[in-house]
Amino acid sequence: MPTKHLTRKELTREDEIHSTLSRIYAFSLVHRLEIILAVVAVMVVGAGIIFYRNYEGKTNAEAQNLFAQSLDALHVHEGQVVVSGGSPDKYRKALEGLQALVNRYPSSDVRPLAQYYLGLTQKGMGKTQDAARVWQSVIDQGDNAEVVQLAQHQLGLWYIEKGESARAVDLYAAIASSGKSNFPKDVALFNLGQAYEGAGKKKEASETYTKLLTDYPDSPLKEEAEMRLNLLLPSRASSKG
Repeated sequence: MPTKHLTRKELTREDEIHSTLSRIYAFSLVHRLEIILAVVAVMVVGAGIIFYRNYEGKTNAEAQNLFAQSLDALHVHEGQVVVSGGSPDKYRKALEGLQALVNRYPSSDVRPLAQYYLGLTQKGMGKTQDAARVWQSVIDQGDNAEVVQLAQHQLGLWYIEKGESARAVDLYAAIASSGKSNFPKDVALFNLGQAYEGAGKKKEASETYTKLLTDYPDSPLKEEAEMRLNLLLPSRASSKG
């Protein structure tokens, strides 16, 4: 059965969407931790009173610092990790820092996000198999719904690129049916439709695009979904013409 590949326009749209989602989820989680740490710092300094900080809090602070140091060398552009200034040494430093965080602080609040970025870093370095294993680990652990669904999104794209769209179907179906995070459902449905197409399941793909158009009529993916649906159902395009 011929493999269905995403068009350049569709990949660009997916990259733009993922880039936006990554920044929203990543920075919201990072800033949440920074606020917590800032409050603790004020309490410790105020009036010279030293408050007791338990081991878990200290561990999270150390993990957060290591995470921030690792991300200093990286930024995300169109779904890919890019090295600031183009230095391979910074790339390796970020990879080492994220891996160290994952290994040293298994219970840290920031660990799931660090794993996700570790996968993006590995993908950017061409280590796609390693990236896929990391994202699968994030999914299996299930510690943070938003990060889990970002990992599912990336892993699904990897499967589609490999021509294994059938394996992406379950990932995107899980995102589309989940109520545990704010991952845009229209994006999940579009991804699911693409996965169904790649797997040769035209009926399921048509139904999925139809659901996207019905449930999310103002989606920025409306035009692409209409196009895919018309290709799958030529009679629909003819009737509209």
